[in-house]
Amino acid sequence: MNVPAAHWVLEHRCGGKADPYAIRTPLGWTVVGPVLGHDQRKVRVDYINEGDPLMDRLEAMWASEFNESTVLGKSTTAEDKQVLKTLGSSTRFLNGHFEVPLPWKDGCLSPPNNQSIARKRLLWLKTRLMKHTDLKERYAEVMN
Repeated sequence: MNVPAAHWVLEHRCGGKADPYAIRTPLGWTVVGPVLGHDQRKVRVDYINEGDPLMDRLEAMWASEFNESTVLGKSTTAEDKQVLKTLGSSTRFLNGHFEVPLPWKDGCLSPPNNQSIARKRLLWLKTRLMKHTDLKERYAEVMN
């Protein structure tokens, strides 16, 4: 085994003592055990992907935490409109890649000071993770 983490058992489903059982590893679900009435020499492989539920939950949490409520094309401030104008007029495709100007470079605009908002979000996240230790562990796994 050159990748032991691929064999971690994340979840399992058991039947009776003589029944097959299912385990979920980082690579997906697998069924282990006897299957009566089938030729033991035949091999069958099925693959079903439902996505990563942990990642889905983290993405939903991040979306709710950092929802900026500004829709592209429906800017709410003059600065937003200026940024969109700069991006629209200065973005170009050159040598197989896009070049996009930085909206706050060369004195075009000054980025807002979001430090207080960032601190509030950090404290809110810290409080939430302290209340939900299982979420904290899963969050740490993904972030590491």
